[in-house]
Amino acid sequence: NWVIACMSLDGLRQRADRGMVVSRDAVPAIIEILTVRHVCQVYFALQALQALVPPDQEIVGEVLAKAGSWRLDPQVLAEFDRFVAWRHKAGERLSLRSALIRTPAVALPALGEVLNRLNDECAGPLSAEFDEWMKVAGRNSALPSNKRSGADV
Repeated sequence: NWVIACMSLDGLRQRADRGMVVSRDAVPAIIEILTVRHVCQVYFALQALQALVPPDQEIVGEVLAKAGSWRLDPQVLAEFDRFVAWRHKAGERLSLRSALIRTPAVALPALGEVLNRLNDECAGPLSAEFDEWMKVAGRNSALPSNKRSGADV
C-alpha cells in the first residue's frame, strides 16, 4: 500500500532529523522504492534519503540510476532536481561512477533521458560524466545525444 509506504518513509526521515539512529541497512531498500510508480513514494523516499545519508557519502548516482522512463513526469523530475540540489548544497561530491559500474546496460538509456531532462545546474556535470562513460564503454550509439554535451546547449 503506497500510503503506508509514505508514512513509513516519513517516519524514518523524522527519526533521522531528531538524531535518532536509523540503520544504514535501510538505505538500499529506500533506493529500491524509487522504482515504484507513485510520485508520493518518490517524494518521501528522497526526503528520507536526504535525512539518513550524510553528505560525505555519495548517493545521487545511485538514486538517479534507479530512474526509469516513467520518471520523465514533470512532478517526479522536480523531486529529482530538488534532491540533487540538496545533496550538492550539503556538500556531496556529485558523481555517477559507482552507479554506472553497477547499472545494467539496458537501464542506461533511461538514466541518460532523466539526466537530459533535469533542470538543476548540478545535472550538467553529471550529464558530462555520463556521456564520457558511454563513449568509453562504446555504448553511446544506443542513446540519443545528450542536450548538455555541448553542441545542443
